[in-house]
Amino acid sequence: MTPAPQQFQPQPPLPIAVPDTPDYSTDALNIAVVYPTLAAAIAALGLSAVRAFDPSKPIKPFFGAGQAWFLVNGLMFQMTLTDPLINLPGNITFPPLEVPPTLATMTFAGVQSQELPTNEICNLADAQAVANSILASGVYPSGTTLVPVDAAAKGPFQIFGEPWVVVYRLETRRFWLLALTVPGKAPVSLGWAQSWLMAQAAFGNGAPGKWAIAPEPGAPPTNALGQPIPAILQWVQLPQVTVAPLNAQMQLVPTPKRALIEGVETLGPAQVGSPLFGIETTVVFNSNNAATPRQIALAQVQQLVAQYNAQPGVAPIAIS
Repeated sequence: MTPAPQQFQPQPPLPIAVPDTPDYSTDALNIAVVYPTLAAAIAALGLSAVRAFDPSKPIKPFFGAGQAWFLVNGLMFQMTLTDPLINLPGNITFPPLEVPPTLATMTFAGVQSQELPTNEICNLADAQAVANSILASGVYPSGTTLVPVDAAAKGPFQIFGEPWVVVYRLETRRFWLLALTVPGKAPVSLGWAQSWLMAQAAFGNGAPGKWAIAPEPGAPPTNALGQPIPAILQWVQLPQVTVAPLNAQMQLVPTPKRALIEGVETLGPAQVGSPLFGIETTVVFNSNNAATPRQIALAQVQQLVAQYNAQPGVAPIAIS
């Protein structure tokens, strides 16, 4: 079961356990778990905590939203995140759409009865969501409306001209049709909202795709009379992005951090002789555990400097 998105807070409640050392990594300030891969995030949190990787959005390797502190270039600043989902490259196997059964029935003339067809009923929130998705895609002109309409709300439900009485019992789903009105044209029905929800999940529930108006896949360009076959609204599958773009690290969302403990913690550059030297340039100093002046041999300094200079892309340090 996926947990609810963590709502980050700029200052967690005290007391805060801090490492019992004079200085420590800024990772100790993290208030979110960072997942190295999409597979690791899914294994820990489930599919609802992630999205199919969107390269137009920054890489986000943690789950949650809210206000927190962020460390950039040695400075801490506050920022509010609104999107809780993890955004990491990788392949996701999306599950099929689960359509629960129903106990609701349709009765004709008080005699013949059958269960409601579950491929035609859905909840209003789902009907509105798929309508909004279609409108947001831009496949219809500006000013177009797409409104869910309960087809059985005005008395007996007509099937082939015959009145059927619907008995919903505890069922919350209804026969929502999508009424399409394009500016300058007469209103038409796009059919059952549930049918479009199922079309949207044809390649897996949540799989990436887009709405398009195009000829039906595999259909000939004309019918038997030589007339063009009209384009139709359809859900088109999009490939998943499994490799991050080259500039992805420049678009990485920094890890949320708690506030520094006032009067105790400060940020500063890592010192020669620190275990963190050569790994990160900014560390947290703990005034409650102030270090005595480090007494290290010249050989230790030379070893640390050699390790630093061996890193690719750094400016070499010379000991004078």
